[in-house]
Order: sequence, then C-alpha cells, then structure tokens
Amino acid sequence: MLQYRKGIIFIFFTVLVLANQYVRAPVQWQHNFMGVTLFFKGVNDEPLFTTDSYINTLQGGEGPTIILLHEIGGDSLSWGKTLPVLSKYFRVVAPDLTGHGKSASNDSKVSFDVLLRDLTLLIDKYSAEPVILVGSSFGGWLATEYAIKNPSMVKELVLISPMGFNNDADWSVLFPRDEDAMRRRMLALSGGTHTDVADFFIRDMLSVYTKTRANDLLEEVKTYPKLNERIELQDVDVSFIWGTEDTLLPFDRYGENIVAQFKSNPSVILLEGCGHAPQLSCPNKLLKTILEEYSLSGKAGKL
Repeated sequence: MLQYRKGIIFIFFTVLVLANQYVRAPVQWQHNFMGVTLFFKGVNDEPLFTTDSYINTLQGGEGPTIILLHEIGGDSLSWGKTLPVLSKYFRVVAPDLTGHGKSASNDSKVSFDVLLRDLTLLIDKYSAEPVILVGSSFGGWLATEYAIKNPSMVKELVLISPMGFNNDADWSVLFPRDEDAMRRRMLALSGGTHTDVADFFIRDMLSVYTKTRANDLLEEVKTYPKLNERIELQDVDVSFIWGTEDTLLPFDRYGENIVAQFKSNPSVILLEGCGHAPQLSCPNKLLKTILEEYSLSGKAGKL
C-alpha cells in the first residue's frame, strides 16, 4: 500500500511539473513532443554546415527528393503532421530556413540572397537529380526564386498560397509585433479555427517569433523585385494549392491573378475549409492532394 501511494504521489508531481513547463513555454514543449514523435516515425534532425551558416533539417524516407519550405517566422516542424506519411514515398528534406528554428547564420543580416544561397547549397548537398520543391507562403516565394535561377534542378514546383507576387499583403500579420497581430496570424494560418487560443500561448508564440531573424526580412520583402515580371518557368511543372479560408492571401483576390501570370497553364487545387497554411490547418487534405498528384491515390484514400 505504501509503494502504491508513493507511485501515485510520483505521478502527481510529474504531471504537475510537465503542466508547469507547458504553461511557461508551450511552444517549446510542443516542439519537443513533435520532435520525439517524428523520431519514432523515422524522421530525424540532420544538420548541414556551410561556410557561413548552420542549417537544421528534418529528413526521412527514400525515393524522389521532395523539399518542403515553411512560412516566414515558422520552422520545419510546420510540416510535422505531414512528414511521417510523405517519408513513406519520398525522401523528405524540410529545412529550418536560415535564421529560423535551429538554423543560424554568421551573416550580419539574413537577407533574401542569404536564404537563396543556403537553399542552393542544401539542394546541391542532398540531391543530384531535380527535386520536387514545395513552398508555403514565403517559402513559395523562395521556391519560385530558386526555380527561376535553377530550372534544371526543379522537377515540379508546388506553391501553397505563395507570397511574392504583390506588395499589399498584411505585413502586420506576416511580421507580428504584438499579441493582437500574433493572434490574427494564427487565425489566418489555421483558417479561422484557432479562435480560443489561451493568452499565455499567444505570448509564447510572439516570444519565439521575435527570437527568429524573420524581421531582418521585413523591409526587404516590401522592396524586393516581385515575381510578376520575372516568371520564365516553361520547363518546370507548376501546381498551386490554396485554402478556401485563406484570409491573408485570399484566392479570389490574389490567387486567380497569380495563376494567370504563368504561361505553363499550372494546375490549381482549392482545399475546402483550409487556411493560409494547410499543412497546419488540414494536413490530411494536403497529404491527399500531394499523394494523388503523384499517382498514389490508393494511399491517399486511407487518409
């Protein structure tokens, strides 16, 4: 009976400690939990050291190489709910973009050119063949810039609500400076489903965001040459994926015009009920779309 009571007390205090850690740093707690989960599903951290940067990646699987680029202020764990499934059919490489997550740089400023440099080094390192390049939001902009400069290295370009084609996005949401902007950012990414997020979680999200070097890019992305006049991707297959509940870059306001600028007649898939980042708001729908795109419809039907 004494041992039983000791066990109950131990469990009680363990739960108390974990609950305290979650309240104090919920984002880090979730990241740690996701990292452990991915490890047991065969997706692991793999670092890439370059002359000027340290790039952290999540990798797993075998087969055609698919590179996943996350949104501004995010990290590779944005793809956490999709990586285990994709790694069954592809060799998946999801980097923390330079200045985000665990990636770091010796450069005094993380610029667009620095991000492109490091993405080029990463693809050169991990694939001798053309890759499937998937980019979400800002990651879509970066992916398109890479494809313009290196078309022979891109087998297919998959753009999820991409930035870079216009200059009137809501910068306060893309680069949040206060809790209200961070809450609106979460609503935009989730498609409006995260309406009751606790204040302590929002505060921690903002704290984590401000520790990235995303703000290095704020002024540059406002003035960096937009993609509208520089799209020359006739030799690259392009696909668009857009959430119908994307309030940050709504398809009917932005997407239709963006798609029309491509001469290659790209495919467009609208995900019903999904927000700006479907890998976060509805990962199964995104997975089903990708698997069906690559003739794995039998696998997609199980999602």
